[in-house]
Amino acid sequence: MGIEQANNDKTNPFLKKELDLNIAFQQPYVRPLSKISLFNIPAPDVQQDGPAPDTPVEDKPLKGLEVEKESGIQVPDIFQELIRREDGTIAEIIVYDGQHSQIRKVWIDEIGIQKAYMDYGKETDTLTEFQENQIFIKTMNKQEELLRTERYEHGRLLEANTFEQGNLSVMEFFDLSTGEQTARHTYIYNEKNQCIQTNSEYSGTLVTHKYEYNENGQKIKDDYQNESTHTADILDPETQTPVQRIYYDADGNIYRTAELINDEEIEPVATEIFNGAADEIKSKIHESNVLHILRTYNIKSPDKNIIETILGNENIKDKKGVISHIAQMAKEQIARIANNNDTYNNKEIITESTNKMFAHIDKQLENLSLKNAKAIAKTFDTIERMCMNSDFFIDKANGKVDKITYQGGTDDCWMLAGINSLAGTSHGQELLSKCLEVDEATGDITVKLKGGEKIYTFTQEELQGAGHLSKGDYDVRAIELAVEKYFKEEKPYGEDNINGNHTYVFWEILTGEKAIRLNHGFNGEALPVNCPIVAEIAPDEILPVLEKLQPNVAMVCSARTGANSSHAYTINRIEGTNVYISEPHNASNEVMFTLEEFKENFFNIEFMVLSEQP
Repeated sequence: MGIEQANNDKTNPFLKKELDLNIAFQQPYVRPLSKISLFNIPAPDVQQDGPAPDTPVEDKPLKGLEVEKESGIQVPDIFQELIRREDGTIAEIIVYDGQHSQIRKVWIDEIGIQKAYMDYGKETDTLTEFQENQIFIKTMNKQEELLRTERYEHGRLLEANTFEQGNLSVMEFFDLSTGEQTARHTYIYNEKNQCIQTNSEYSGTLVTHKYEYNENGQKIKDDYQNESTHTADILDPETQTPVQRIYYDADGNIYRTAELINDEEIEPVATEIFNGAADEIKSKIHESNVLHILRTYNIKSPDKNIIETILGNENIKDKKGVISHIAQMAKEQIARIANNNDTYNNKEIITESTNKMFAHIDKQLENLSLKNAKAIAKTFDTIERMCMNSDFFIDKANGKVDKITYQGGTDDCWMLAGINSLAGTSHGQELLSKCLEVDEATGDITVKLKGGEKIYTFTQEELQGAGHLSKGDYDVRAIELAVEKYFKEEKPYGEDNINGNHTYVFWEILTGEKAIRLNHGFNGEALPVNCPIVAEIAPDEILPVLEKLQPNVAMVCSARTGANSSHAYTINRIEGTNVYISEPHNASNEVMFTLEEFKENFFNIEFMVLSEQP
């Protein structure tokens, strides 16, 4: 079968469990390598640099479900059943023990590529996936509870994870060249299934983390200790970010505490700084520390903003002068950070945005009073947040994705690559525009997901406050906010955040259409429109198909960034043997790869046809 429903194939249990396997290894699906030995899994100490061996299964004509003895396996009373297609090719291989109990099942596609097999033991089941130069093994008990996962590369064990009662208990990493263990992490849980301690060993060094939780199950403390250091981070229950760090001496006594913002220590600034005269206050606040003062004051005095404090202080005669000084120092700070930031290649827009912010501050100070103190304080908070998130774009949603975007501090490249791929075509722009609706009077933007079934509306203030997301286009940020909110509410695939996923998942959420897989049985039949498709076909085969579908197709791919991580990219266009790609951190930066370079660097092609094919 060339086209099949993604994660919903009832004839192949491997596909039903595939998503769980991906979660266990925290990495996306990669197409299988052709003709890997069915019964000869490489041992960890065997290097496989050459081509994989051909399958040892004897290819004899059989009738129906005839059972024959498999001579290639040197174990008594092991029998093999071959299930063939009408053309005589093998579709399935089932192996039985002497009691005719099934112990192994293999699926082979129509051009001879082995997709997966399962071992059926007395106590456990083992699910194995072959990928390019890698083997993934997942062991479960009869209740389908995960017991262990292993990942091999070129025949050598690279990573192993052990689970107890569904919880990760041991994680091990190994050196590919020597086979030696490089790291070992153990996890301890309490009766509430909360991880209360992790022990990490690196080359003989032991690092221990101990965690504490509040009554709502939120982590509130991370106590960290190694041979030379003992600290504890106090966490914000909602954001799980550290807000205070405690330092202990060798005897376990506290000798210093520090407040944290973005995991950086800030100098404590007493609220009494604003009790002095105007000149004294001005002398203590300058461009290099103004943002620290604003942040620290908000932490220390959450119920009263800095403007209200100054206006209510009888000792400060020149109140407007002090606030104007703070504003000037903040303006100089944001201008310096923005000008020195090399992340963006759109300096003109950044300059225009910061100038708008400065003009807004000046206008607010013209009517300085307690009545607008909160509004002015909010503006200062916005400046501080812009610098903290390197977010120097002030945009207005217009219902279109028509500006250069830059990925923010959130790991949602999978979503941004999908948005950018749609924005690069007229039909994709039309699809995005149908999902976006702007209220011209208020500037609010509504995002429609799941084909219009899920609707989210955001104000301009909410968009501006979401600096952890992408920069450059508030319409893109609105989509990110909507999907982020959808994940928190619906928890698709068990996830409640948008850090890491697959582009086809975003397209499913956007369109409401379930993704399908395109495998080696594909013979050119018409593909569905606005339906996410995961290509399980080699680049040599699928790229020419996609080239013919241009410009009415959105395309993405992935590249490895680490042992357990990858990054999503947009395929802008294909021209013969050249593939043009851009990445979410700067959507305007396009790089050309030859077909051979593409095959060496990229995998996991996902696409969506955007109009009917002729």
